[in-house]
Amino acid sequence: MSNSIKRKWLYFFSLLIFFIGAISIFTSIHQTDRAPAALSGSFSWQEADNRQREKILSVAEILKKDSNYIVNLGDTADVSMCSKYQYVNIEFVADGVAVSGNKPTLVFFTKCNASSETISVFIPRGELMQRPAQATSFEYNGEQTVSVKVENVIGFWPETWVVNKISFYNEQNGQTFSLTQDHLQKAVLKMDWTN
Repeated sequence: MSNSIKRKWLYFFSLLIFFIGAISIFTSIHQTDRAPAALSGSFSWQEADNRQREKILSVAEILKKDSNYIVNLGDTADVSMCSKYQYVNIEFVADGVAVSGNKPTLVFFTKCNASSETISVFIPRGELMQRPAQATSFEYNGEQTVSVKVENVIGFWPETWVVNKISFYNEQNGQTFSLTQDHLQKAVLKMDWTN
């Protein structure tokens, strides 16, 4: 074989290898239907979290009991949050009121009782109404032990409180599960303190 034929074949194979490599790189960069193995599990967790949020929102309600309220977040068998998280935290903000640009806030923190039939948080409105309308924190030991924190309230108790955030917290591993204002727009959960 002459040198010119060898060069042509070498040139042809070089171009062929170059194009195969270029096509391979191009398709691997633009392949969008595949996630890396390290991320594939996170997508299924995110979908499970979203299903859990929807389940909670579909049953969440605020019930009035005497001068107090109870936030019911569903049956423990259906929602199963208390088996993973030991605490539940509910944050309310006043509707249509602000103090120095900050919304008045009520935060209620209690144990998530897996042995109970429902996930519920007792809101001691009667106890709060007996206290001065100001920033404070205390522990209510009544129907349910609840830590209460009041922020940005000065001089009067706002009439309408809207749920701003619901969080579950695992003390052992620090893991949290939250329903934020974006999630809670689907369900209007509020308390009217005028009655």
